Order: sequence, then structure tokens, then C-alpha cells
Amino acid sequence: MSKAYAYVRYSRAIQGTGDSENRQLTALELFETSTGTKIVEVVYDKGKSAFRGDNARSGNFKEMLDRMHSGAIRQGDYLVVESIDRITRQRVLDGVELLQGILKKGINIYTTVDKKTYSYNDPSRDFENLLMISLIAKRANEESETKSDRLLSAWKARKTKAENGEVIIKKGKSIPYGLRVVNDKFVIHEEEQKEIKKLFELLLKFGMNTALIKINETSNKKWSNGSLNKIIKHKTVIGCMTTHRIEYTADGKAKKILTGFIENYYPNIIKPSLFYKVIDVMSKRKQKNWSGRRAEQDFNIFKHCIFCSECGGKLYYDHRGSRYKDKIYPFFKCDNARIQKHICAAGNIRFEYVFGSLLECINMANRLANDFPKGFNGVTTQAIFLNSRVENLLASSDTSQDIEFENKQNELTSCRTKLSSLNAILTGADFKLPQVMLKEISNLEVRIEKLKIELELLATSVEVESLDIENSQSIIDLFMTDEGRAKLNTFFKRHEISFFVSHDKSTKQTNFEMRNLKGERVTRAIKTYPLKNILGKFGLGDLQTMFDLSVN
Repeated sequence: MSKAYAYVRYSRAIQGTGDSENRQLTALELFETSTGTKIVEVVYDKGKSAFRGDNARSGNFKEMLDRMHSGAIRQGDYLVVESIDRITRQRVLDGVELLQGILKKGINIYTTVDKKTYSYNDPSRDFENLLMISLIAKRANEESETKSDRLLSAWKARKTKAENGEVIIKKGKSIPYGLRVVNDKFVIHEEEQKEIKKLFELLLKFGMNTALIKINETSNKKWSNGSLNKIIKHKTVIGCMTTHRIEYTADGKAKKILTGFIENYYPNIIKPSLFYKVIDVMSKRKQKNWSGRRAEQDFNIFKHCIFCSECGGKLYYDHRGSRYKDKIYPFFKCDNARIQKHICAAGNIRFEYVFGSLLECINMANRLANDFPKGFNGVTTQAIFLNSRVENLLASSDTSQDIEFENKQNELTSCRTKLSSLNAILTGADFKLPQVMLKEISNLEVRIEKLKIELELLATSVEVESLDIENSQSIIDLFMTDEGRAKLNTFFKRHEISFFVSHDKSTKQTNFEMRNLKGERVTRAIKTYPLKNILGKFGLGDLQTMFDLSVN
């Protein structure tokens, strides 16, 4: 006995709340009454288009086609639809091929709108069926083409309005976070603006994951990697509105292609200089494999800057450390000693030994420079020379942004936004780009690099956050907070300061050197530390007590 399988489809999800679905379902009852064949299953494709064959490639209708191919839906069964355009709205040759494939399997197609059955069983009606199917398919395809053209024309009109400063999206999720529309104008939401600004300031100091963890402690919005990457890609926080075009993949899925930006459409939520500064910092982290700082109780202010004095290999930091009496003792260990013991046999170095040596070097430099008179020969000359080099490394810069710097910064921001827009066009172009556009891209790239150099020469301190370090206490004050530790680590990395450390277990001596970007030794400390109260000389207790480093 034949069975009937109904197929209900509409291309826009909103149609499910209207008449489309009810109309198709009502017609199915008439089919059962008039033919006496029971519909055993209703298959839905909600919000799935048949214009480019989406439903036949990836929708529930594809599963029906697979079942027809496997024989689960058998010869003599019925496929019941409202009309042919529920199955396909593709161009005629593609649509007819799809429909013929169904009919050749012996499956009847019944359309409720005209109560007509299309079958492969009666050869005398082949021409009639082919003609009817072709005409209906062509009409459906033309209707969809017309709708597509209208939507494209409407979008172009909206884009023109947006370029002229008119607010075209006035409500809904499309309005960027941090903005509202009041009286047909964008208005900045101050609390959300502060939140976004704080997030970008955190990104200057921390890796993405740590910055997100910190902002989510106080934010109204649940930030994620996806939401952050979206505002960076779309540049909405610096006033840009993205433009797109739709492309369809081989499996019929729609894909948005970024085609450019409309500048100054939104008000700036943060300064463009801050936005691009974050982009540059994040880019440098990727290039140098700086993975950003971990969260609280990561004391490694020497991250990516510390090396083994024995072999020159990197020292890795283990925050889990050794464990004794339910306390954690962070340490450094040579990476070569860990995996290639024939190269280096250096042992573990307690973190406190390294930190104490840094404080000792800073104190020693200041003491030597201040305790000896300038006319004293020998050690005084070395002390003054040593102290000046330390001060040069750790000096705070008070260079301010003057008018020339501000103008160049604004020009750099404008050039980078234009280049992003042109690159989007270049990436998504399905046509040959004119030479004038390629030349403009090249000129912008050259100008951007030149502006970066000029800005660095004008005010290096703008690119590197200054630190007020006068003595070891300044280091200690920064070390006591997670933010301060991040500042120290960032400072060392950007100035390319390196530390070379080793520890002799037999003599219990720690050898510590600080070197500048040229590899020259700036200062050195050889120190024997007590087993307990290691940092007591500097007025500090044990790390385990100060920061509650207990085993969980």
C-alpha cells in the first residue's frame, strides 16, 4: 500500500508565525480526504531557501532525498507539497533535473494547490509533465530573482543613507554595545563606554584570556573571545559600520563577505589611537609568542626575559612549584636541563632567590652611587657608571603629546582604517581590481610605516607605559599587585632587558645578571640566601604567607 510523505518549507523564519505554514498544513488534510492515502510523516524545512538549492543540499529535504535513494521511501509512494516551488526555485535546468530524479525513482509528486499528480508511470504524459514542471520552475526562479534584486537594491539604498550619516538601524541587536538610538541619533551609553575602554586598557597589559576574565568580574555584558574579536574586526568602537555581500558556498550555505567600512557612522566609543595601539600590542604578542600573563598568583615578572647562566637556555617558570607542608613554592628551571640533561645539569631555582637578587641589584646600584664621593677613584667611577645605566633602563619618561604628534596619530588612524576597508574589498572581490586601487593600497602601506617611525621618534614614551622606579621599594610596590607585576613584565620585554640566573646547591649561592638589549651586563649580584625568611631583608614575608599559596 502506498504511503504519503508531506514536505513543508518556507525560506524566512518569520513566515512560521504567519499564514505560510498553516496554509500548507491545511492543504494536506484535503489530500488525505480526496485520495484516501494517509500521510505518514510531515517533514519541515523552516527558514530554508530553495532559490539556490539550500534545502536539497543541507536541509531536511536532503534527508528525504537520501531516503528515496536508499529505498526507505519506496516506488509508488507520494511526495506531497503545496506546489513545485516548495521543492525548488533553482534555475530551470537544475530544478527540472532534481524533480526528474525523484520521478524516475517511481515516487509520485502531488501538488495541493492544483490537485495535480506528476508520475513517471505514464509515458504518454512525459511531455506534459516536463512542460508543466519547467514552466512552474521558471516562474518560481524568476520570482526569487526579482526578490533578490529588490533586496539588493534596498540594501544599496540603505548603504547610501548610512554614508550620508542617516541612522538606518534604530533598534535590535544590530546596534553596537555601548550605543543607543535616541531621537534618530546615536547616543553613547556612558557606563558601557567605560567598560569597553577598561577592556581595551586591560588588553594593553594582559593577554586576551586574562583581560576577559578581569572585565567579566565587573561587566554587565558577558564578554568572550568571539564578542571581542567581532568588535575588533568590525571596528564599531571607532565609529565604523561594516558593509557585506552574501555569497553561497558549494553546499548552498550563505556566507557574509566583508566588503569595507563606512567611517564615522557611529560616534567613537574609544579613541582610535587606543584601538590601534591594542591591535599592535596583540600582534607583537603573537609574533614573539607572548601568550599574555596568567591571572592572580602568577609572580613571574621575568616572563620571556629570563635565561640560564650555565647554558643560555630559557628558564621556565613553574607556579605549581615544589610542595611542602601543603604550601606551594614557585621555581625556575632550565628548559635544557628539563629535556636535555646532557646539555645542562642546572637545578631548580626558588623564585624568591631571583626576585631577591633583582632587589639586591637595584639597591647596590643606588648605594654605590650615593655612598662614595665623586672625586673618589676606582669604585666610584664604576658605581656612577653602573647607576646611570640602571637609571636609563628604568627611567620614567614624561614626554607629552604635542600638536605634531597628535596630528600624525590622527593621520595614522585614518590611513589604517582606509587600508582595512580596501583590503576587505581586495579579499572579497570577484572582479579584477583597477590599478589605481592597488596603487592606493600600496601608497597607504608605505605611508603607515613612515608614520609609525615618525611617531616613535617624536614620543617613544607614548608607545611604552612609563614606570616610576627609584629604588627596590618601587619594585616591591609594583610586585604586590597583579597589575603591577604585569607592568614590570611588559616593561622588561619592551626594553628587551634580559636576566641570566643560576644557583649552586653546594654553596647555596645565586648568581644573577641583568643585561641590556645589546647583551651588555648592566649589573650583577652573587648572593647566599637563608632557607627561611628569604626576603626578610627587604621587609617582606614569605610568598606562601603573603599570597596564601596553599595546596588546593
